[in-house]
Amino acid sequence: MSARSSYSSPSPVIQQIANEFRRTGWISFWSQVVLVIISSIILIVAATAIRAPVVNPALPGVAIPAAPNPSAGVGGVLTFGAIAAMGVTIYWAFRYVQIGRQLRQDAAIRPKKSEVTQLIRTGLLASLAGMLLGILGSFAIIGTVAVIAFRQGPGFVAASPTQAVNSLDILVVQASVNLILAHFLGLTGSLWLLYRMNRQP
Repeated sequence: MSARSSYSSPSPVIQQIANEFRRTGWISFWSQVVLVIISSIILIVAATAIRAPVVNPALPGVAIPAAPNPSAGVGGVLTFGAIAAMGVTIYWAFRYVQIGRQLRQDAAIRPKKSEVTQLIRTGLLASLAGMLLGILGSFAIIGTVAVIAFRQGPGFVAASPTQAVNSLDILVVQASVNLILAHFLGLTGSLWLLYRMNRQP
């Protein structure tokens, strides 16, 4: 029997699932890549920004401390941890694309339903872990920005821009929220694929 005659073409249901894996994988992959690149650039720029103390003109020799950097400290560590987890979920999104291609192959080498389901569950856990890091990081970052804002109060006049909330601080908050959205998109894609798999016998 020739190789062509021994090939077992996938059923229409399996072909449809394969298409779902490829479509969902590519959507998750590119959406997460775009969001993580934007967030990473903002956070790196913010983390390297120098908030130097300034000399108090009323009291020479006494420095006025700069406001804390929202992208540093615990918030920065947790947020960069969310970025690291994003690397895993982006790879998993590409794995979904590969699974979609493998499902179109011969039945002898086609991945089993149990293997695919386990792969999806691993992707879910990675997205949940990344989302948790992103949420905790956002809480810490927003808390730091809130402390800076509360210090300003009515009639506050900053001796230096480093004492007040600036546009970069707001962008850091936006970057942390972008990471949460990226992990949410990965989580949604994995849940959708798990739902599609569980509908099949």
